[in-house]
Formats: sequence, C-alpha cells, structure tokens
Amino acid sequence: MIPSVCSNDSFEQLQAAFPSEAMRRASDGKRIYVMYDTDRGSRMYVFFSEQKAGYMFADGFPILMKRKLTYQHFASLAVGQTLEQVRALDPVADVYQQTFDTADEVALEKWTGMGAPPTSLHLLSDGILKI
Repeated sequence: MIPSVCSNDSFEQLQAAFPSEAMRRASDGKRIYVMYDTDRGSRMYVFFSEQKAGYMFADGFPILMKRKLTYQHFASLAVGQTLEQVRALDPVADVYQQTFDTADEVALEKWTGMGAPPTSLHLLSDGILKI
C-alpha cells in the first residue's frame, strides 16, 4: 500500500499513521525526507522543509522511485512522446497514468489552468525530473 500524503498532513500525523525509521537530512541541512517501502516494490519519499514550514508540513509532492535512474536514462525522450514511452524508462509512470485516467477533462483543464498540467515526477540519483 502507498500511504496517502496530502500537503496539509503534518510530520507528526504522518509519523503517527505511518511510523518510519528511515528519515534522512538533505545535504544542505535544511530539508528532511522520510522513506517508505511500498508493497509494489517501490519506495516513496516525502519531503519536509525547515524554511517553508519548520518541518511541520509535507513540502511538495511525495515521489516514488522503483529503479535507480539518472537523467541520462531519459535523454532519448522528446516533446510529444507518450506516457507509455516514459513508462518504458521508469515504471512509476504507471501511478501517474492511473491518476490521469481517473480524472475527467474538466479536472485536467482546471489543473492545467492553474499551472499544474498532468505531470510525472521522477526521482533520479542526480536530481528530480518533471515531465
């Protein structure tokens, strides 16, 4: 099961519901993240920022990682390619596909209008890739 984490979940609530010993401080010392292994063979990372909320609330979106990938693995992708082609590189794209498939056109247009079009996030060993 993948824990459901909303932007209004506090660190304390998350730890009470889904305790984790796998907490790390980012190299800059200003962010922490908590890791969870899922029953689907992936790992979920939830980030917290000292600057934005004093580590109180999740910062941004949780990110899934199934394989250790680098930006170079995605170098062959070009604008206009399909999510299926992204999925061939990173199987966590399945989770995004499920989200996009359950949203109706009104929701997708609303997200896009707010500057948040359907997007996949990929945690890489050399950064985070947003497609």
